[in-house]
Amino acid sequence: MTGCWAWSSSNWADVSTAGGSIVVYEQWRELRDPALLKQIEDYNATDCCSIVVLRDWLLSLRPKATPWFTGVAEDKDQPIRSAAARMSGSAWW
Repeated sequence: MTGCWAWSSSNWADVSTAGGSIVVYEQWRELRDPALLKQIEDYNATDCCSIVVLRDWLLSLRPKATPWFTGVAEDKDQPIRSAAARMSGSAWW
């Protein structure tokens, strides 16, 4: 996502929660004030960037030897298991 590399917690928008965005959207529906819609847009951009930053941080903690979960059953007769179950050897849960 372009621009997220410079994202920081100082980028919080006027709308700071999902619930708050719903409230502002309802206000926008009544008033049709473009500034309200801009607040929602800014919140969504901040939210998306925070997810990208979180993903990148989590990937930085991931041991390089950890296999990626592909979602494909290793044995066509076996159901797909979670990555945790597959790595630990425990049964399907």
